[in-house]
Formats: sequence, structure tokens, C-alpha cells
Amino acid sequence: MHSTDCIVCSQPRPMPTPVRSRFRPISPIFKCILELFVLQTQPVHHTRLEFQWDYPPATLSTPPPFMVPDGTFDCIVSEITGGIKVGDIAGVNCTTVQFANVTRYSSVLNQTISRADLWWWCGTKVIYPTLPANWTGTCALVQLIMPFYVFPVKETTFQDLISPHPHVARRAKRSTSPAGSFDSHVYLDAIGVPRGVPDEFKARNQIASGIECFFFWWVTINKNVDWINYIYYNQQRFINF
Repeated sequence: MHSTDCIVCSQPRPMPTPVRSRFRPISPIFKCILELFVLQTQPVHHTRLEFQWDYPPATLSTPPPFMVPDGTFDCIVSEITGGIKVGDIAGVNCTTVQFANVTRYSSVLNQTISRADLWWWCGTKVIYPTLPANWTGTCALVQLIMPFYVFPVKETTFQDLISPHPHVARRAKRSTSPAGSFDSHVYLDAIGVPRGVPDEFKARNQIASGIECFFFWWVTINKNVDWINYIYYNQQRFINF
């Protein structure tokens, strides 16, 4: 491997998208992957052991939000009478169709262990870490990817992109609000307290907080600490999204 200069682009706050897993049902490896969802002990077969390391057991958790895909998938159909309905992938989105009642794929009907980076999508707005016992519907094994684009560029091209071009007129810099605020009505007063925040965007009411601070000062201190922690938490979530 070698390193090259590149530009990576993505939309704001991108959401993962399910794509067809790299394991095709026609491959013998697919059977090993399905058995990982029901395997309680350390696999003996070297192939299964390899995938056990690549896709370790994961704690069942709330599936992440995602963009409903419009690609094609390798579908598995279960037609158990009275089974748990999980959804159906449209037939036009299935490049191959396998049936769960075939011995080769029977382990897909009794899943108990979720695996990291492996999900089941059944045509709805929900993805499953495991499928319930005796499920019915049309599902596909998928993996989640983040949509972004990578453009390789030469070093000279990259420098041209980030450097101001000599013959291009430079845009006049916009005037900024006091103290660097994005809103001209919001500013810092003489003691550094932000002022001018619109009422509909205020987290707390100054008058009520003032009365509370006078009579129940210890409650106000705890509330302020909780608000600081809450704002910091959401800031970190936004940065690390």
C-alpha cells in the first residue's frame, strides 16, 4: 500500500446505508457466516474461526438509523405459516432468492447471537442484528457503509485548490458580529456574558432562574452543572457523528 493525496467529500451529518454483504449465498462460505449467528462455542473449522475473529459477537442494541437503500441484494425467503412477520424486500431488488427451509440455510431460522458489522434488512425502515425464531418474510444479509466520495489528486493540484488564485478577484470579507457571533443581535457584554439570545431559543428563563437562585441557590448550582454537561455531551456527539 502507498499513500496519496486525496479529497474526501460527504454530505452534512451522513447516515449509513445498507449494502449487500460480500458473502454470496452461492458460496460455501455463506453457510459458515449463517452458522455464526447460532454458534455458542468457539468454532473448530479454520474458516469459521477466521470469520469469528472478523465478526465477533456483539451486544444486542438498538439498531442505528439508516437511509433506506435502493440497490440489489441476495434475498432469503421464509414462508413459515403463523411466523413472525419481519418485512419483505421487493422482488425487483433481489438478484438471487434462496429459501430458508433448505437445509443449507436452515440456521437462518434460529438466530441467537448478533455479529459486529452484520445486519439483516427486510425491506422496512428497521434493520435487525438477528432475526427472530420462525420469522417469515424476505430478508438479506447486509453491512452498513457511510456514503462519501474520495477524489485522488496530485500534490500540485491540491495546493492549487487550497491556495488563492492570483487572477481571481478575492471576495470581500463579510462583516462579523461583535465578539465573533454569527448573529448581530447576540453579543458579549462587559463581563463576558452572552446577551441578545431570542426568547424562543433560551434554555432557561432569567427571571425564574433569578427567583430560584435567591431562594434555592443549591438547586440552581446543580441545574447549571447539568446544563453544562448536557451541552458538552451534545457538542461531542455532533463532533464525533
